[in-house]
Amino acid sequence: MQGAHRSGVAQSSGSGVGRGGFRSRTGGLGEGGLQDREVCGGGLRQRGGQGRGLQGGGGWFRGGGYPDGGARGGAVQQQIEQGDGFQAHSGRGGGGGGVRDRGGRASSIQGSGSCWQMRLPTPSPSASSLSLNAAGDSVSRQQLPSASPADAAKSEASSCRRPVKFKEDEMLPSRPGVGTIGTPIMVEVNCWDYVVPDVLVSMYDITPTKLLSADGKQIEIKEEITGKFVKAIAEGKCEEVFHDGGRIFYSLGSLDGREGELLTFSEMISDPLGNDDLTIEYTAKKVGSVSTRLITDYLANRRSKTSELPQPAINMLDNLIKWVNKTRYPYFAKSAIFYTEAVRRRRENLFDIYRGFSLSFRPQWKCRLNIDMVHRAFFSSGNLADVIYAKYFDSVYDPSKWEHIKEEILSLRVEASHYKNGGKFVFAFGIILTGVAVEVIFIGALYKLYKKRFVVYGLSKNSAEREIIPDLNKSVAQYFKERYDIDLKYPQLPCVKTKKDREEYIPMELLEVMPFQNAREDPGVIAAAIIDCAAVRPTARFTTLREFIRDMDRRSRFISEFGLGFTNSDPIMVEARVLPRPSVRFSSGMTEPAKGSWNQRAFHLPVSGPLNCAIVIMVRSRADQINKFKQQLQITAKRFGVELQMEERSRRASIGDLPQQFKDFQEKKVNLAIFIINGNAEYPHIKRQGDLYNFMFTQCIKHATIGKPNVLNNLILKINAKMGGTNWLVNGLSERWKDKLMMVVGADVTHPGPTGSGRCFTKSVAAVVASISSDLMRYVAIVRQQDQMKEGKTTREEIDGMEGIFSDLLVTFGRRNNSLPDKVIFYRDGVSEGQFESVLRIELSAMQRACSNLRPDYEPGITFIVVQKRHHIRFNPLRRGAKNVLPGTVVDTVVTHHREFDFYLCSHEGIQGTSKPAHYHVLYDDNRWNADDLQQFTYGLCHAYMRCADSVSYPAPTYYSHLAAFRAREWLK
Repeated sequence: MQGAHRSGVAQSSGSGVGRGGFRSRTGGLGEGGLQDREVCGGGLRQRGGQGRGLQGGGGWFRGGGYPDGGARGGAVQQQIEQGDGFQAHSGRGGGGGGVRDRGGRASSIQGSGSCWQMRLPTPSPSASSLSLNAAGDSVSRQQLPSASPADAAKSEASSCRRPVKFKEDEMLPSRPGVGTIGTPIMVEVNCWDYVVPDVLVSMYDITPTKLLSADGKQIEIKEEITGKFVKAIAEGKCEEVFHDGGRIFYSLGSLDGREGELLTFSEMISDPLGNDDLTIEYTAKKVGSVSTRLITDYLANRRSKTSELPQPAINMLDNLIKWVNKTRYPYFAKSAIFYTEAVRRRRENLFDIYRGFSLSFRPQWKCRLNIDMVHRAFFSSGNLADVIYAKYFDSVYDPSKWEHIKEEILSLRVEASHYKNGGKFVFAFGIILTGVAVEVIFIGALYKLYKKRFVVYGLSKNSAEREIIPDLNKSVAQYFKERYDIDLKYPQLPCVKTKKDREEYIPMELLEVMPFQNAREDPGVIAAAIIDCAAVRPTARFTTLREFIRDMDRRSRFISEFGLGFTNSDPIMVEARVLPRPSVRFSSGMTEPAKGSWNQRAFHLPVSGPLNCAIVIMVRSRADQINKFKQQLQITAKRFGVELQMEERSRRASIGDLPQQFKDFQEKKVNLAIFIINGNAEYPHIKRQGDLYNFMFTQCIKHATIGKPNVLNNLILKINAKMGGTNWLVNGLSERWKDKLMMVVGADVTHPGPTGSGRCFTKSVAAVVASISSDLMRYVAIVRQQDQMKEGKTTREEIDGMEGIFSDLLVTFGRRNNSLPDKVIFYRDGVSEGQFESVLRIELSAMQRACSNLRPDYEPGITFIVVQKRHHIRFNPLRRGAKNVLPGTVVDTVVTHHREFDFYLCSHEGIQGTSKPAHYHVLYDDNRWNADDLQQFTYGLCHAYMRCADSVSYPAPTYYSHLAAFRAREWLK
């Protein structure tokens, strides 16, 4: 932190009113920086402590006061006003006078005595960094750095400079008792008590070494289909082994009764491609054994931790239960099994939705099997030509569409079955009895068809009837007619390129799309389709689960030899509690949410002053429709106390017009630009221009929604929050420590997806969001890129540079409140159980170093909580007529950890389908929360999300961190 104390406060990226970002250089965070523009109205404001200088005593910063470098009593005030350019005032004693820069060109500002220095470089389009307000809109910008090895070195060096007071006994603390506040209710939970006796299972790593066809020819074993051959080996051994879907075999004894660490085998297997039986040679290396006793020992040890979960034994049981159900559910993913038939086909979007079941053993208070119904979208299977035609119809013959089609099917796995093996001249005859006459009805060469699998590498430039094979001087269509006697039905379609390094084509209609491949459609479209298909109320959901239990194959040899079994065919029942509803406060009074929602009658603090607004239309629309929208938006805003001054004429623009539009906004001092868009294509371009290049607030709305009920109210909620107002306050959030300052933090890391829109990202994006107001309603965010993978090729969940990020957030809080927080409550999203300890050690240690580097004696109480949403625990309320559990339903017994401090909380209303509770697991707590206080505090934070007048499914800071990370991803598109 010495750089912050000596070099001064800030460095800005950009200049002038559309180019002014802000970056504070604290703790040597040259790459990370501070994004510090807060929610309250007109831009970024930073103040030095009144009457405090760098050498002042008793301040919250090391050495006292703010690092303004001036004489005692000096203050630094820096402000970027929306529409007002950049101002910097040195303050009394700072020397050098004040500077005001409106020019928008690169410049530097420096006060005397090196108290601070500012540089205003031109921002890079590829750079990205942001600070979000409570509405989730960006409020400052600078480069979004990638973490480098230097960051780790700095962090390590910092760690060596100052010891971290890491309390081992606070890691994964024991439950401080169960909660008692709330109305008791009974719920069913989709977990079944399961008997797991002690069984020892051997594990073997299978490696195919040679594959021979029926006539003795060696076949290449491609890595991508190795798993198919391993599965075929396992299926050939009947019920002697089961496997994990990869290369691991599990066996109740030694494999085939043979002892040894490395065994070799040669066996006949069924060809996964449906051809003749094959001979496969493979090695089986014994890699260890796993005992189910690990699970019973874990449950018996009252001091066992989540980090000590017997994951190998749990994985073995998960694989077993999926394997014995393979007949009815032949496709099983890592955590679920699926029916072979789709329940909903969306051929217009090139995907089908399949239903399946997730199966997972959970060591809770007992060993239980958690079963849930799941839905997943896969690329449409079937004939490739038919699949493509179902989306494009006759336009599929238009060559201008082929490039887009190519992008949609690139890397798809396909199968061809038109190949013939070498024929032999044989007699094949049928007998027709006409007295004693025998009639021969076939004499000739017989061929057996066989299959090949390919990957799509592209499309031909011409159709099958026009694409010429150079060596043969004939078209592809002619070749397949002469070689295979196939008359193409769609000769006008392009051919599929099946070799990466050479021009080898197969007509599209001769290829079948392999099933269960990831869908390529926009994630939003897929999510909407799945929600529509999977929206099943709890009663119907649990009925389906009971039917699955009855149909599950319990007669397997493995099940009987293991002695596994359900103790009851019904799911377990648990006593839950419905927490009291927190009230929300407006300027005109208070209200209590009903079923998680409230009527937003007024704002607690409307944004001050009139807002100059521009409407930009990026879609075909009628003028009267837009004018009506403008008028209704102004009326709605006025009802809430917000004055919108609209430009008389709406603007029309395309993506290419955006730079000029934003330049015009600056000249006309527009505060807010509202864009009416068609879909998602325009959004990243708008946000990139507004957030990164022009430092201006923008609001997007889809044209299809401008006439829908409640859209205007929701729009005004977002506008008021992002422009600096406060929509409401949640009563009682800070009741536990009324005399203490509390900072609530949310953090998340989003990773690039393997398919779809995520394929354009190569790095992960980490976002950390922190409250800066005592009412916990205003937040700032820091976002940065980091490498996705560790050296071991596993996904990295830990946040790089947490020390610098957290230091910046503390400094921002201190400037706002003239004091550092006494308590920090940290909600961490996206961490699995196996990552608990590594994430906690790295991130908590970094946070503690940031505190001690700010001030040697600064040790705030820190509570570190992981929020998990990707689980399959569901509740079914047993009260008559109930559709879903009520918001505020909490469960902290029976299905939770048997020792540690965790609970499930359903904080939102389930409008359709079955509500999914969030799982909260306390990893560290030196604030000594009790169960009731933490559960009520967490539930209250779920009402603090300013973008909708509803309680949301997890706390507002976690929501904001998720929003911030995805905004950064939009910038990077």
